Amino acid sequence: PVSPASLTPGEAQLEVGLYRWASRKRLPVTDGSGAELGDNVRFGRIIMPLRTAQGIPNPVHFNLENRVALIGYDLDRTAAWPGESFHLTLYWRALRDGDTNYSVFTHVLGEQDRIWAQMDGWPQGGDSPTATWHKGQVVQDPYQLLVAVDAPPGAYDIEVGMYDASGRRLRVLGEGGYVQGTRIILSKVRILSNPRRS
Repeated sequence: PVSPASLTPGEAQLEVGLYRWASRKRLPVTDGSGAELGDNVRFGRIIMPLRTAQGIPNPVHFNLENRVALIGYDLDRTAAWPGESFHLTLYWRALRDGDTNYSVFTHVLGEQDRIWAQMDGWPQGGDSPTATWHKGQVVQDPYQLLVAVDAPPGAYDIEVGMYDASGRRLRVLGEGGYVQGTRIILSKVRILSNPRRS
C-alpha cells in the first residue's frame, strides 16, 4: 500500500526489487544480455488522488488548550532499522478559529527521553499554518521520522504536540480542564538490531 504519509494529490513511481535479508543489500537487476540495470525495476507512474480526512484511522481525542484537538493518527510501520524512517500522519481538528501559528513536534524517544528521530514544523510542511484554520476544520498532517543510524535496538515512544514561537508547548487538557502534560504519547515502536554491526 501507498504510505499514509504520502503527499496527495501527486504522482508516484512503482519500483520493485529484492534484497538479502541478513545484509539488507539490494540485488542487482540485469537484462537478457547480462548488463546491469540497477537494483530495481520501475513500472509506470501512478496518479494518487487527493485523500480526504474521512474515515480517520486510530481515533483518539487529545485537547490542546481548547484550540486544537488531535483526533487520529496513522503509522506506516511499527518497527524500523537504524537509518530508516517511520511515516506518521496526524489528524487535527480546529476547536476554534486560528489566531496563532503553532509548530508541531514529532519525536521518537528512547531511554531517558533521548530523541532518536525528529521532525518539527508547521502543519503540512508549512502549507497549512494553524493561524489559517477555521473551527471544525480537519487537517491531515504527514511527517517522516528518520531514525538515527546509531540508534540502539529496543522499544521507543512516539510523542507529538504543538508549541508557539517562544517554544512554549500547548498543554493537553483532560476532562474538566485538568492539565495532563505538554505532550502526547501516541504509540510504541521498535528499533531493530542493526545487522551491519554484527
